[in-house]
Amino acid sequence: MSTLSRSHGAKITAVVAAIAALIAVSTTALAGDRYELRAHDADVYGKYALLDGNIDVSIERLEKRLAGARAHSFRAPLLINLCAAYTMKRDFVKAEERCDAAIENGWNAKMAYNNRGIMHVARGDYLAAVDDFEAAAGGRESGLYGKHLLQARNRVDQGDGDTRLARASGIDAAAVGMAAD
Repeated sequence: MSTLSRSHGAKITAVVAAIAALIAVSTTALAGDRYELRAHDADVYGKYALLDGNIDVSIERLEKRLAGARAHSFRAPLLINLCAAYTMKRDFVKAEERCDAAIENGWNAKMAYNNRGIMHVARGDYLAAVDDFEAAAGGRESGLYGKHLLQARNRVDQGDGDTRLARASGIDAAAVGMAAD
């Protein structure tokens, strides 16, 4: 089930059933895990296509606007929404690039950390997800980002996300078969 909203603070709610394509790379996903990608509420070209589920159209529009965006504060919502869109598309290379750029931008970094954490969940790297959810939650275990943090920690405690060996050795997770397409 997926809920899409255009209200202020627009969000894309993704539950396991709705993001099966995202979490399909992780065979260990629990039915009760729920992660919520966030779309920035700024009225940027491509946002409504994203909220309507038109991911390719959204990416095309957001990338076009990003290419012409000069202002630091205007780039942030575009990068955050591109991070979410590429994650939904399962293009994890581009998702990570856009998530990283949104975090480096610094404007609303918590939302960017959340979306990058969900990208890590989709790849099955729960240790990396914990790191990002900790940054998003800011030390709190309440609220949306805190909920994501607790879910990812539980997955690590259960022995999921074996990419910790790949991360510790500097090996790309894809090289050890933890990410699949």
